Amino acid sequence: LLTKNSSPITWVALIGALFICAFISIYLVATVGRSSRVEREVKARTDEIRTMTTKMVSMSKMTALGEMAGGVAHEVNSPLSVISLRAEMLKTLASEGPVASEEVIQFSENIEKTVFQISSIMKGLLSFARGEEGDAMVNASIGSMINDTLALSGERFRRNGVALEVDMTHSDLVVPCRPTQIEQVILNLLNNAYDVIK
Repeated sequence: LLTKNSSPITWVALIGALFICAFISIYLVATVGRSSRVEREVKARTDEIRTMTTKMVSMSKMTALGEMAGGVAHEVNSPLSVISLRAEMLKTLASEGPVASEEVIQFSENIEKTVFQISSIMKGLLSFARGEEGDAMVNASIGSMINDTLALSGERFRRNGVALEVDMTHSDLVVPCRPTQIEQVILNLLNNAYDVIK
């Protein structure tokens, strides 16, 4: 221990050691503080990038939906016209007298088929428009995903005289995936192909 009688060199060494300890402590506090500040800044920037990416994907999706709106409207209006025509024909038949049950069944089946077609179109549209962030991995049919996507974009090809040939050889194949994401990829491929030949 130090006493009044300790040599000046001992006092200088002790004071020097105290200064070095104090300096190291200050350095460590500053470094740790800077490190956590840097970590917070990196986390904030990463969160901003994720948010911007999500917004860009959403904007891209809305652009694609806008491009498909005309095709989907036509795709739905055509079957609605068929339903209206069949209903009008049934009404005409009924006004002329008794209607054979075979005719009613035939018209009803045609209307059901057309309603199913509209339902498929709407299912594809809703599936695409819905965000996939919460989608769980499921076993989905390749054929179903292709058909849902074609229901949205097929009319664009037909309306512009572009033959769209789809090989459904493996349409019964089931894969674990997030169907909305796969449908988006298929839709982007179809849109890109259309843009190239347009």
